[in-house]
Amino acid sequence: MVKGTSSKEVKKINRNRVFRYLNTVAEASMPEIAAALRMSGPTVLTIVGELCAAGVVEEVGELASTGGRKAKAYGVIKDAFLFLGIDITRNHIGIVSTDLSEDVVAYRRQRRRFANTEAYRQVLGEELKSFIADYQIDESKIRGIGVAIPGIVDANRNVIKKSHTLQITEELTADDLCKYIDFPCILANDANAGAIAECAGSNRNESLIYLSLSNTVGGAILLETGANNQGGLGYYRNMYVGDNWEGGEFGHVVIRPEGRTCYCGKEGCLDPYCSALVLASMEDGKLEEFFPKLEAGSKKHQQVWQEYLDNLAYAVDMLVMSMDCDIVLGGYVGSFMEPYLEDFKAYVEQRIIFKKKKDFLRTCKYKVEAAALGAAVFLVEEAILKI
Repeated sequence: MVKGTSSKEVKKINRNRVFRYLNTVAEASMPEIAAALRMSGPTVLTIVGELCAAGVVEEVGELASTGGRKAKAYGVIKDAFLFLGIDITRNHIGIVSTDLSEDVVAYRRQRRRFANTEAYRQVLGEELKSFIADYQIDESKIRGIGVAIPGIVDANRNVIKKSHTLQITEELTADDLCKYIDFPCILANDANAGAIAECAGSNRNESLIYLSLSNTVGGAILLETGANNQGGLGYYRNMYVGDNWEGGEFGHVVIRPEGRTCYCGKEGCLDPYCSALVLASMEDGKLEEFFPKLEAGSKKHQQVWQEYLDNLAYAVDMLVMSMDCDIVLGGYVGSFMEPYLEDFKAYVEQRIIFKKKKDFLRTCKYKVEAAALGAAVFLVEEAILKI
């Protein structure tokens, strides 16, 4: 038992481990679960019984006999619970629905400019109701709404502490922001949510850094050890968020001393060199129009892109030397990076002094829906914890 962890908490952790394992296989017997997770047979028997009683796991048949009595097979009832995620940006509202599969079931993105006003909160509620109606979502199965925002979120208190992007300068609670939503709501930082989306629907427990390259640069740190000084038994158990929920703010690490002025007031931060705005500003704020011109051979676009990759390589070098783990490129730019990943690795290899495995650097699995999906997936394990 981990020091400081009660037997009740260990039981919840083990329940989540069993659920997560079952969620990554089509079916499994209790002996297979026990062997895979190194748990005792009686422990697995109790947990599987609890999950079946809660209606999230069911017996799905029998496995082929190996000479004795056929073992019963169990699987997750994927649509037993539903979860919705909302991604709020400066100019858009993205909404995702998922189930226990932790994959995107439905997605919509609407252009709606954020304003910290009563009118916007009403619009947020209306957009969600419209989404539920249009996709014929069974409201009785919805267990909660996760809301991702670009800013500092204190998840323990469920408040937005501040957001430069949304111009929130005083604390804003989930109850205030979501007052026209008729379901329990939790808040999440968008980069943290994006990192969770990378692990959604898998049994992976690796350390990784998620570098979010959107209109501001942020990030998240997932630790294999589960070391986290903020507590929590769901996904936050594996996320390092720092003493003040400000861990992973890589955008404000200085890469060019006395360089460009960042919105935070410092000079030379990563943000003014590697935010999506560096590229989008060349196309009237439309990032998606930058890359076709890059491919068409525009020398101006190629020069800006090469400078961008050079600066990004400084950041990746700093992160990998600090944490020595996999790095995922996410956010707006990350969603376009796949065709250029091998070229970018050449920039990185010029700086990294230690040999790394070939695939330590990769692009994000989910593109524009990552933050919304991750916010919803935050709630999946919380729902299992409450069984």
